[in-house]
Amino acid sequence: MTFVPKVLPRHKDEYVKRMLVFNEHYIGEWNHEDKRSLITILNNFTFMDHSTLRILSVGPANGFIDIPIIDALSSRVQYVHYIVVEPNEQEIERFKNSVTSKQEDGHFYNVTFDVHALTISEFIRESRENMNQQTFDIIHCLHCAYYFADVGQVYVDLYEFVNEGGFIITSLNSGSWEDIQKELGTYYSNPYLVQFCYGSKHLQEILRRRFPDVKVKVIPRYNYADVAECFKEDSKVGNFILDFLLQILDARKNIPKDIFSKVMSFFENRCYKGVDGKFRFECNDEDIIIFK
Repeated sequence: MTFVPKVLPRHKDEYVKRMLVFNEHYIGEWNHEDKRSLITILNNFTFMDHSTLRILSVGPANGFIDIPIIDALSSRVQYVHYIVVEPNEQEIERFKNSVTSKQEDGHFYNVTFDVHALTISEFIRESRENMNQQTFDIIHCLHCAYYFADVGQVYVDLYEFVNEGGFIITSLNSGSWEDIQKELGTYYSNPYLVQFCYGSKHLQEILRRRFPDVKVKVIPRYNYADVAECFKEDSKVGNFILDFLLQILDARKNIPKDIFSKVMSFFENRCYKGVDGKFRFECNDEDIIIFK
């Protein structure tokens, strides 16, 4: 039996509500860890031979993670050209407002921005159709590969956009969080995607098939969430956390009961009780760097 889900990210306001509740029960510093990790990775690379860096940011939403990255890069080279591809126009406006605020405070004087309200597939297609295929030193896609219509093809295309000596860096869920996405994915058909990416391990399998000779480095981060409320049927908090973990809107209501029962059994088997007494679920993620 399969079903067509109400995919949570397509309901932006509901997505944000659930993300905020999830963050309150996340044991770690989600997003903050993304920022620090990426900045650390960038600081390990030498850009002294670059007077200019060309960066492509894929799916940055409101720029929460990007702003400190731009700070770090703009302090190391003379000039940064920062291209943003984000399909949500409201998030683009928030991104622009954040940039304007930094510029008014005297930052980003050596950074120019080029913003596109497109999906990454649309950006790639338009670049080729207009005979305007740009190249970049760094491409980063943080926790957005799940939403690429054809994830394998997107990475093949993006690799063509990378300059020699540059790289793509992407972050994805791993461990139990990836495993429960894969378990749920065996029961449903997502009409919006050609090839769905469950998480880091799955993407690495795709990359090995597509790029057998390319150097790839994986950097793990270990975190977990307090999910005790998820097992209380009438708990709004628990249901919001569950929606976010499964990325399905109103999962308890919209997933067929027999499938939901199997998924919850899988979920419970992956939970454990920590020394602090909290009922935990592993929510690891990994950075994957693809070198050229």
